[in-house]
Amino acid sequence: MRDLNELNGRRVETSWGARGDGTCGAFRIPSVRTGTVLKVIASSGEGWDHVSVSLPNRCPNWIEMDFIKRTFFKGLTGV
Repeated sequence: MRDLNELNGRRVETSWGARGDGTCGAFRIPSVRTGTVLKVIASSGEGWDHVSVSLPNRCPNWIEMDFIKRTFFKGLTGV
């Protein structure tokens, strides 16, 4: 996973005041292709990388998931 500090412009503060760091955080990422704002929680550590994506009224589609993959993981192009 890339250093999540690279996405600080899209980072949101959690309800308990945490902003995360280079390995974890919550983000609002607008999809370039669909225009939908995707809510993302990401974390990495101990050999694991994890990204959760949600929308208020449906599951993310393939285009949106591919965009998030390219945004959060090293060597791929997204945001």
